[in-house]
Amino acid sequence: MATLAIVAGLLIVIYVVVEEVAYRTRGRRRRVQTELHPILRQDWRTYVPFLLGIALALLFRSPLISVYVLVIGALATLYFFNRSKVNERAQMDRQVSQLILAFRSIYKIRPAVFSALEEAHKKVDEPLAGHVALAVQTFYVTAAPDRAYAELRGRVDNPYLNQFLYILERSETARREAVMESLDRLMERCQRHAQLRDKSEVELTAITGQTRFIQIISLIIIFFIAATSLREAYTESLGAQVLFVGLATVAVATSWYIDRRTVALKERIL
Repeated sequence: MATLAIVAGLLIVIYVVVEEVAYRTRGRRRRVQTELHPILRQDWRTYVPFLLGIALALLFRSPLISVYVLVIGALATLYFFNRSKVNERAQMDRQVSQLILAFRSIYKIRPAVFSALEEAHKKVDEPLAGHVALAVQTFYVTAAPDRAYAELRGRVDNPYLNQFLYILERSETARREAVMESLDRLMERCQRHAQLRDKSEVELTAITGQTRFIQIISLIIIFFIAATSLREAYTESLGAQVLFVGLATVAVATSWYIDRRTVALKERIL
């Protein structure tokens, strides 16, 4: 039990330290990640299941169990990779709201679309800030607003951004008051959506927290078994290995089901 407590304590300390470093360097990382391939843009935690699978495979040194934990680790990493798209959409919604709010404030004083966009993008987080900057640069090079809007649409697939660009496209022929009114209505829709999303996240926090706690405890127990003499009880025979695989499959399937239901609820809000 003392060994288990020490391992758990070390894991918590490592997690806190890594989270603190990630928080302090997130701005620089986002600027770099904008230009990377989608696989390389993933958060480091996406690949943790596969690394844990490798570690467990080396510890168990059993053909059936080792292959099993490697496959589960790879599948979990793939699942988290696909799940991250939901978080990316939520992040983009927030950044589009930032862009609309910043643009509205500048456009009210300086009613020139691309001049206002050039200033507004400086107040927006990455990756949207970089995409807007490229669209503004496209306009200055080609003097074609349509090409600049098409550049931004091609880089960002977001319904609120599409509505924002639709308003900008009509701004050349519409009165400034009408443009401001349209921006206000769009901002209200974004805010209502953000409030609904935040409320749902708060309501799901308890479920996700409990699920994550169970997952961490399960991993600690499995690592404890793999690193001690208890490993022999599950590797000494084919029947024991099948039993371990069966129990682990039930735990993994239950965890996946709960997490999938949570993600499905978030996707409805998005």
